[in-house]
Amino acid sequence: MREYVSKIKDLHKIDIEKLAKNLNAVIKDSNLDISTSIAKNSKKNILDGVPPALRPSTLRQRRVGASSFPGHKPSATTETRPLLYSKRLFDSIKGVEEGLEIMEYGPMHNDGPQTGTKGTIPQRKFIAEVQDNKEDLEKIESALVKRMEKAMRK
Repeated sequence: MREYVSKIKDLHKIDIEKLAKNLNAVIKDSNLDISTSIAKNSKKNILDGVPPALRPSTLRQRRVGASSFPGHKPSATTETRPLLYSKRLFDSIKGVEEGLEIMEYGPMHNDGPQTGTKGTIPQRKFIAEVQDNKEDLEKIESALVKRMEKAMRK
């Protein structure tokens, strides 16, 4: 309760117009925090192995370096986790001020089955949401409040 009273007493130091003027910077910095968290947790999801598991036929294709996507010519691998064949998708995932940066085919894998040259590739939901990681969410919320408070102070 004491903290609440203290905050009310500090209201005279707040300048809403100043916040409005600095709001774009506050949002830009917060977007970067959010997208960086989503990128980190999306990569963790891939490393943890996104269901469904790869079919035996897909694993055989990987061992010889074949692909069901036109123009995709990866090297042979023994990697058994989905979405890590060439690591191009994994390495492309980054948080930026504008949002999540990812190879154009990433959302296709995440959002639904798609047809490859050798059959249907199942949906693999790997793109995280900000609320998936409570610790990150608390840090983001705290940083946002601090940025807003700083932007409003005279």
